[in-house]
Amino acid sequence: MKHLSVIIVTYKSERLIFDCLDSIFKYNDIGDSLEVIIVDNASPNQKETFHFIKEKYGERIVLIDSGNNGGYGKGNNIGIRQATAE
Repeated sequence: MKHLSVIIVTYKSERLIFDCLDSIFKYNDIGDSLEVIIVDNASPNQKETFHFIKEKYGERIVLIDSGNNGGYGKGNNIGIRQATAE
């Protein structure tokens, strides 16, 4: 079980997501107790972005396709249901 889950809801943020993830992992001081979940709200370049995220970060990040853009709240709720932290 993880101690902290970070949920990031994205839409068309492929230019920003890598800086965000780099910062999270650079300053992570809890090691494997950190869980990062990205929920994408049907961005046009989602498959490509997910591919590059997997290539760079591997299995350290959970990637979720929300299927449609239901807004931040819906995306966040999808991420929360997948989170394993308390």
